[in-house]
Amino acid sequence: SAAACQNITINSGATLAFSSTKSELDVCGNFVVNGTVTTNNNGNIVFMGTTAQIFSLSSTAVITNDFNNITLNNTATPPLVTIMEAAGNKDMNISTTGTFSFINGILATEGGRKLVIKNPAGSALA
Repeated sequence: SAAACQNITINSGATLAFSSTKSELDVCGNFVVNGTVTTNNNGNIVFMGTTAQIFSLSSTAVITNDFNNITLNNTATPPLVTIMEAAGNKDMNISTTGTFSFINGILATEGGRKLVIKNPAGSALA
């Protein structure tokens, strides 16, 4: 099942949970996590904005089981998704079975932030 949003902020004390391998969240704006995201090694997050987007995991964010699949399909000029740096911010971690797929766009990291793909398979980055 798929859901779509412009901007999404998971507030401190709130939880976003992926319950199925078919779960999909299409994010057209910014994705800010101050609360909890529980993936259970499920789901796909698609960054599909028409403007530059940010991804931010604050110091209070909790990601259970890392992210499963993330797809970058941003069509802005330039087509940019940035992993934001701020005091205590965390990296974007892909699980040992997950993938990061580039359809269109550029992934940028600020400061010490990074994309960490824990899946050792060559197909984990496409």
